[in-house]
Amino acid sequence: MIERVSPNLAASTLGGQDWVLALGAILVFAAITIGLAVFFTSRTPPTTLATERRRTRSSHRSRRLSDVVESASRMADRTLDRRGRRGALSNSLERAGIDMRTGEFSVLVGSVSFAALFFGLLLFGLLPAIVLAASTFFAFRVAISRRAERRRSQFADQLGDTLQLLAGNLRAGHGLLQSVDTLADESESPTREEFRRVVIEARLGQNLTDALHATADRVRNADFEWVVQAMDIHREVGGDLAEILDRVGNTIRDRNSIRRQVSALSAEGRLSAAILFVLPIALTVVIALVNPGYLSELTDTTAGNVMIGLGVGLMLAGGIWLRRVIRVVF
Repeated sequence: MIERVSPNLAASTLGGQDWVLALGAILVFAAITIGLAVFFTSRTPPTTLATERRRTRSSHRSRRLSDVVESASRMADRTLDRRGRRGALSNSLERAGIDMRTGEFSVLVGSVSFAALFFGLLLFGLLPAIVLAASTFFAFRVAISRRAERRRSQFADQLGDTLQLLAGNLRAGHGLLQSVDTLADESESPTREEFRRVVIEARLGQNLTDALHATADRVRNADFEWVVQAMDIHREVGGDLAEILDRVGNTIRDRNSIRRQVSALSAEGRLSAAILFVLPIALTVVIALVNPGYLSELTDTTAGNVMIGLGVGLMLAGGIWLRRVIRVVF
């Protein structure tokens, strides 16, 4: 006697299997992303001694993987050079404080995007997979931009105390380079890293003023550009540089106070923009996990795929518009 299986029971069983498959794919994708990020960010600049130790202590498989990564990184560097984008990417990584070479970062982004494409094909289909891979690539760019912006904001918040410490060292009788070296030792990140780079460049023969100008261009801070210009004027005209830095520091503190007040007043708009942008994506993920068949009309039909693409495009346009609305130019 053949027993008939209830359609509701079969659908629930299939839905459970799809939920487990989706969860497993998400976990594997997260593990691949974290593993690649840790592998690339834990790399140190290659030296002869480090290379010899790595060759003697690591296994043959690790050396082969490292050689593959190095080859892929060099190939990515050559591709970026041909397209004229290596310098821009290097500057973006420096502004974000990411200690990675351009080729390594390109390989990391390509690997994660390919993994997103693979799991998108496995779970949803061709068009959603392409959208997922493109979104992953775009997410890396947004992450770099956000990290650079946060680092620039931290540098601006620390600038008042930095100038006070610099003026104090000058009053104590230290030279400008020695005072900058003190800042490199006693300041917080990211000020510490930026002034440490200034000291290294000055010790390698570059003019101190030119190194400070390069730092101002890298951090993109108008207040620090004023400081460097004040140092240039002092070099040409003379005077009490410590007093000049005190006055500039007081002005910068007042500007930072106003900027923080404006940021607090616009916090509600930024939160609303984040909720409006994340809410449709979060609901789609929840529905796909709880009831995958509910989205079949979108994922399995041409009209549904077109609507998905149109919705993603409108969301991106809305996100750019909201960012321009809530962004305070100060």
